[in-house]
Amino acid sequence: MEIFSQFAQVKDIRMIRDKITAELKDFAFVEYFTIEEASYAMNQIKKNPIKVKNQIIYCTFSKIRRPEDFKVKL
Repeated sequence: MEIFSQFAQVKDIRMIRDKITAELKDFAFVEYFTIEEASYAMNQIKKNPIKVKNQIIYCTFSKIRRPEDFKVKL
């Protein structure tokens, strides 16, 4: 979490692991408190990619999910 908090205060982070080996994959879900902080962090990471165990961590925005996105359509 320290890696991502160097840009702004992190609200939540989920590191993704392989189900079989439990090794970290090359992406994580990082949530910042504001869109401005997230945008700043993403721009900084694109300029200087983060490496963890010689793996580059990729950065992009996720889709904002709303409750109506999960409704079953009949």
